[in-house]
Amino acid sequence: MKITYYTDIQEIEINKDVSYLYFITEDINLEELRLLNNSTFFGAIVPHLIVKENLYESGILQVVFNNNELIDFYILDMKKASIPSFNDSSTLIILSDTLNEYFEPFIHTLNENISTQKVFGSGVGSKQFIPIASLFDNRGCYETHSLIIEISLAIQIGVKHGWEAIYGPLVVTKSKNNIIYELNNEPALDVYRKILKDLDGLELKEDNFFDITKAYPLGILSYTQNEFIIRDPLQIIDEDAILMVSSIKENETVYIMKGEHSNLIEAASLNTKNIVSNNPNNVYLLFDCISRVLYMDKDFKKELKAVSSLVSEGTSLYGITSIGEFTNNGFSEIKIFNKTNLIGNISHVST
Repeated sequence: MKITYYTDIQEIEINKDVSYLYFITEDINLEELRLLNNSTFFGAIVPHLIVKENLYESGILQVVFNNNELIDFYILDMKKASIPSFNDSSTLIILSDTLNEYFEPFIHTLNENISTQKVFGSGVGSKQFIPIASLFDNRGCYETHSLIIEISLAIQIGVKHGWEAIYGPLVVTKSKNNIIYELNNEPALDVYRKILKDLDGLELKEDNFFDITKAYPLGILSYTQNEFIIRDPLQIIDEDAILMVSSIKENETVYIMKGEHSNLIEAASLNTKNIVSNNPNNVYLLFDCISRVLYMDKDFKKELKAVSSLVSEGTSLYGITSIGEFTNNGFSEIKIFNKTNLIGNISHVST
């Protein structure tokens, strides 16, 4: 497995005897990429690309899989997905269109079909949080789909975020999919607005909602990991309900979270320390939530610098900004995260 960053399609080198995964930004002409390739390829449109400590608004990441590394790949319609059978020891890199109602039921179905495989996943799509056909292969482009790449390479996975609870617990007394209607039997927006006013003197309105709430996500306490699973508020719905990036079930206990930039950077650094190895041939793939970029702004570069400084000199560290992250590492099933740093150390040698 090898990853290369390109600024332009014309720079790309193609070998018909291998398979390619592409991460591209929205400005890249996919038809040009398709005409260039005479090999098997598949990929996703993503908000940003990460190369070591640098964040790029434009470009292409080309991931090369040799034939003994790639077992198979599947582009599945999440509305009617039939889950294939996977090798027990394989690693599944999963890229999903998350901005739709079909994603979380798909993950539920996938959980019923996963046994010992390790899952390392990211939401993909537009940095504007609007639905697009974000996945592609040689044949076309796909909306409301998931791309599953089954590989024979081993992976070590780290997942951390650095957000801390500042208020709670609260009980989600009414919700549907990713909309919270009530907290503690009161309109969700009224409760959330009052808490932010009392805690930090903030006046939460429709026109400043995302600017304020990107600093105050909700957290679900995970008793498996003793760490919160973060949920991102996105916008106001029906005047007193809150649209979240991912769902929260009724009767779930949640907390109001807050994150100092320094704590988020420290969490990302610790996350990398926990999975780093001395093998300079390993590849590090980072899925870092786009909402961390929006919240931390220029300080996000400090997070990337902290992570890249821990990786051996000459080792590959590449990644994307993600729209939700997911893994089963440390859990009995696949868990969906927001505002989280997810990193994988992928072995160079096939298993």
